[in-house]
Amino acid sequence: MIRILALAISSLFAALPAAAVPDPDAPIVYLRTSCDLTSNPHPVVLEDCFTDTASLVTWIHGVRQPGPGAPLLVDIGPGDFDQFSCNGVSHITLRGAGRERSRFVNTHQGDDTAFAVDVLNCTDLGLQDLTVAAAKVGIRWKGAGTSTYSNVDIVADLDTRETCGSGLFACDQGTWGWEDSCTAPGERSEHFWFGTRVVVEGGIYAVGFDTRCATHWFYGGEIRTSPSANAGAAIIATPVYMPAAGGDFRAYGSNLRASPRPEATFSIGILSGVHNTNGIFHMHGGIVAVDASAVEVDQNVVGVYSGPSGMSHTLDTAFVVKPGGAGTATRVKVDGGGMAASPLLWEARSAPPAVTSLSGLDLYVEIDCGTSGNCDAGGSETHLMIYNSSCSASDPWFDSTTGRCRNVTVP
Repeated sequence: MIRILALAISSLFAALPAAAVPDPDAPIVYLRTSCDLTSNPHPVVLEDCFTDTASLVTWIHGVRQPGPGAPLLVDIGPGDFDQFSCNGVSHITLRGAGRERSRFVNTHQGDDTAFAVDVLNCTDLGLQDLTVAAAKVGIRWKGAGTSTYSNVDIVADLDTRETCGSGLFACDQGTWGWEDSCTAPGERSEHFWFGTRVVVEGGIYAVGFDTRCATHWFYGGEIRTSPSANAGAAIIATPVYMPAAGGDFRAYGSNLRASPRPEATFSIGILSGVHNTNGIFHMHGGIVAVDASAVEVDQNVVGVYSGPSGMSHTLDTAFVVKPGGAGTATRVKVDGGGMAASPLLWEARSAPPAVTSLSGLDLYVEIDCGTSGNCDAGGSETHLMIYNSSCSASDPWFDSTTGRCRNVTVP
């Protein structure tokens, strides 16, 4: 009798399909490299399980259709999976097994499918504990909607490309971590980021966030961009790029870093921490670091740029601006009607910081001034200096102790 029962159980498991047809109302489904868990001490076939992203996406949109009353959790195991796309549905959470273990990957550069995650008008999309990796664009968001990211890496690395195209999809053109666009006038999306790392490597363009129709709330994360353009090309490399009036990026306690690869050769282009032509940028805490000192070209660098309609506001934020060669270091730059509220107190020092800024924004205490007001000849007085472009171009600092420009001595 025992032998017959054992044979019956064995036959039952042998007859199970590799993955059972998912329940159309399943609140949780699984994405795995294999749904057959026969290596488990207690062999089972995982139900409501998919082994490829395309089948999962088809089932979500054609069968499950999650929404406010029927949210869906996708539990993702270790492994690399193809592009995930979301179109017009809501309340989906993609939960991985860790950012080093679960990845959505797309290595194509040659066409309009070169995105690891592609979204159109989705609401309450959540990504947790996973990596989004692409050779062109990590995440493309079109239209309206909302999303949340927790413990996520976005990696856009030109060197991982397998196919190439022309124009912006040519192999030497570059990479984006995120890009968003509108599909209708006045359309907007909103996104929340917690503990997220965005790493963008290679090409003429190396952009962390290219945002035009969205509001981003970025907490405790890092955005790093490293261009590697060919000689003669003018780069665009910046963690945050807002060329349109709809861009709105707010960072708190985060790091924004831009630094070309040491082997990069290019003509001067845009290398900045924030390039805000027409949007709104807020940052409180953290650091904006733009460092081109390792390259062998004269490369200008800018910490924060506000263009004709841009507004940038950085309080309690540290800055590093190091040019390449004989290039210039500008901490804050404004063009046209742009605005920047970015006060910074530099450390106490015996010479001015080698930066260009805006009048009234930068201050430092010079610790070796003389009683006459000459701070280059040595002394023991401390003088508070304020950046003032009306002083000389070579020494644009106002000495608040003497009431004159720096080194204009008292008669």
